[in-house]
Amino acid sequence: MNDTTLPISKKSNPRRDRPKSKVRKGFGLHDWMNLLRHAKDLAQRRGAPIRRDITPQEVKLHNKPYDGWMILRGKVYNVTPYMAYHPGGDKILIPCLGKDATVLFDKYHSWVNLDGLIGALLLGYVKVEAMRALTEEEEEEEGLSSDNTANGNNDIVMPPASMTTTTTLDSLGFAMPKPRPPRGQPIASLLPMENMEDESEDDAMQL
Repeated sequence: MNDTTLPISKKSNPRRDRPKSKVRKGFGLHDWMNLLRHAKDLAQRRGAPIRRDITPQEVKLHNKPYDGWMILRGKVYNVTPYMAYHPGGDKILIPCLGKDATVLFDKYHSWVNLDGLIGALLLGYVKVEAMRALTEEEEEEEGLSSDNTANGNNDIVMPPASMTTTTTLDSLGFAMPKPRPPRGQPIASLLPMENMEDESEDDAMQL
């Protein structure tokens, strides 16, 4: 080793040291895309149309590796055919079966195009009312509602119901301006008449 050679660092590199996921032969991304091009009914809808009334309760019933549904961004997918092709292995997906995995997906794979990857596995959409309830449950679990109420950062003070727009303007001292007179009509002077008489007398004295 000469003087210009840097010593080898003994610090561990987490990216280099972490174990790489092993993808079984024939189950890589290329194989999955090839399957998408040739398969006719990966979602196993059996000719049924895309549904728009799927509830989270129904999704919870499909929580097995051989029958696994998952909610991602308001859409329900039958991810069973994709589990063997997942780069991280099927063990990562099993705890998410029958649940809404949007938060985890956006955390680790926000750049992935869902339609291009598993669009063929689409079963339908979560019912709107059920989706709102599901969102509220997630917020309660995260403690967002309780924190906002305790801190009072997002409190909005509303005026009393008895206070109308008119009474509010009057109480604040606002007044609506008078309309502009039509063209051709002389505009009344803003000065009092006494001041106008004094000014006319002064003009006469000067003449």
